Amino acid sequence: MSTFIRPSGLDAPVWMRGTARHEAGYIHLEEPRPYSIFDNEPSLVFDFADVKDVNGCVAFASERGLLTHGDPHPGGELREPVTEWLAQAEKMRRLLQLWHGVRTAILTSDITILKNVWDEHLEPAPAATTDDELVMESRWEIEMELNSGLRNVKTRVAADWRWEDGAPLNADGWFGYVTEPQTLLDSLYHQLSMVIVQRIEARSCLNCGRPFLPADTRQRYCSPTCSSRSRYKRFAEKRQRESVDAVDAGDARL
Repeated sequence: MSTFIRPSGLDAPVWMRGTARHEAGYIHLEEPRPYSIFDNEPSLVFDFADVKDVNGCVAFASERGLLTHGDPHPGGELREPVTEWLAQAEKMRRLLQLWHGVRTAILTSDITILKNVWDEHLEPAPAATTDDELVMESRWEIEMELNSGLRNVKTRVAADWRWEDGAPLNADGWFGYVTEPQTLLDSLYHQLSMVIVQRIEARSCLNCGRPFLPADTRQRYCSPTCSSRSRYKRFAEKRQRESVDAVDAGDARL
């Protein structure tokens, strides 16, 4: 099945981005200008899920704009509360971690990751009493959250076009399933849905916990920085153990 995002050239809602700044608990967008996302971008979800503070909100908004269309503000600016940004980013992280746990449980029967996600991030505690019930309850949680996030996304069937330089080119004569997100937040939920429906692997960095798209099956860290930090941490812990063992050995000889 082909699915793609409807470009603004076909009368989709206009999304705005510009220079973002933080002031009095709001993300403000200065000199907003229209833009569109033309294709599926799974990395967009992971970038947004990595937003954890005001600086992250400002950086993401400067590149992608506001989550919704924002509230008009005196002077022509648009703005959105930081609390809403951080809440949505946290929800995206939780869903990616939950998906990672479900996918791992389905493929390997190991529910360790899934249990950790529930213990650390979800309330109330699951009602499940068996491993299979926990996987099912987790799947229902994902389903409920995704459908809630997709409630304003319009869909339709269209001639299966591909786009080049902003213009449609007839692809193969068949048809495609088109989504029409009304806001950037809608688009984020659409992208997350595609990650899950297409069974794309999402991992949590072993050092910082950040969800990321692995480049290959061996990748365990989201970046070289986290890999280096983890390696240094293991080295420091090993040196500490060796130091303790040396002291214990010296005491034993006394």
